[in-house]
Amino acid sequence: MATITHIFKTYFPDTYGGLEEAIRQIGKYSIYKGFDVNVISISRNPQEIVLDGIRCHSYKRTCGISTMPISYNFMRQFKKIVETSDIIQLHYPFPFAEIITLCQSVKKPIIVTFHGEIIGRNALLNCYHPFVRKLFDKVDVIVPTSQNLVTSTSILQKFESKLYIINLWLDQDRFEHLSDVDEEFKAQIKLYNDFSLFVGALRWYKGLDVLLDAAKQVKGNILIVGKGPEGKYLEERIKKEKITNVFLLGFQPDERVAYLFKQCKFFVLPSQTRGECFGQVLLEASYYKKAMISTELGTGTSFVNKNGLTGYVVQPGDPKELANKMNKLFWNEELCISLGENAYKYYNSHFTENIQGEKYVDLYKKLLDRSFTKKN
Repeated sequence: MATITHIFKTYFPDTYGGLEEAIRQIGKYSIYKGFDVNVISISRNPQEIVLDGIRCHSYKRTCGISTMPISYNFMRQFKKIVETSDIIQLHYPFPFAEIITLCQSVKKPIIVTFHGEIIGRNALLNCYHPFVRKLFDKVDVIVPTSQNLVTSTSILQKFESKLYIINLWLDQDRFEHLSDVDEEFKAQIKLYNDFSLFVGALRWYKGLDVLLDAAKQVKGNILIVGKGPEGKYLEERIKKEKITNVFLLGFQPDERVAYLFKQCKFFVLPSQTRGECFGQVLLEASYYKKAMISTELGTGTSFVNKNGLTGYVVQPGDPKELANKMNKLFWNEELCISLGENAYKYYNSHFTENIQGEKYVDLYKKLLDRSFTKKN
């Protein structure tokens, strides 16, 4: 049985986010199709556990920052990791692992799943780009998660012959067997009447500052679900500026998130940088037949949410336009329902595991028998 080893800077249960969920879904489907799956990550509290059948091994973080943790143990064990794997799958961006892979002799097939570009730190990026080009020269396949990324990312266009686009998808099992929420939570949510919903990590690039600005012009309630470094700041802004229609619910378990999706009027993702690589949570909104508002970033967000078909795509950092579209959906029930139905149909035809997961299985098999043919 072939072993696929995924490498990313962090993973469950240390962190919860769209990329971690994407890796979990790829791994879970691969196991279903007969592969063994490892996930290698770095942690302040390293451990070896099995989650969803995936062997998760985190190495002790030695130093570094949150966006690039460094582990000497990982570095020392990298050769063994490669030896016990049949395919290495890097999840870009993770510069530490990418440089180690570039500097080591790796005779196993290497996949780079390209989730998005590194944002900010332009001086450092200029120094890093030559390493990225050498890495992409070395690997067998580069897997962007959407055509939008290819169109808007110049370095990908230089490696067209190695590109093999596979979209992310939604693990429906995660939502189909959830228990019901308690009556107290239902009663609490009922008090908000009609509300729009945001779910995600509370990070600066999510555009929640813009959402608070827009809220002052929005005729409806906004529920924000998630935790992260911006949480305290958002709480202080809401209190200081007396924003009475935005409510922070903190982190919520899956059954409560599912209930909120079912009850909300529509979903909003106001991200303002290309750090929002795909918008996994948009797939969840689509699954629950919800109209969406997202921003045009040149990434997968406007591939999942089609402007005018499944919702609205607005310009990032524009609270006036965001508020206008939110009010339009608050005021028009039929429009919300129509866009939500379209979102579900589009999801079913593009973003299920049977459609996208099979592309990974096919790629793995071709790499293992060395029959993968790069484009001319």
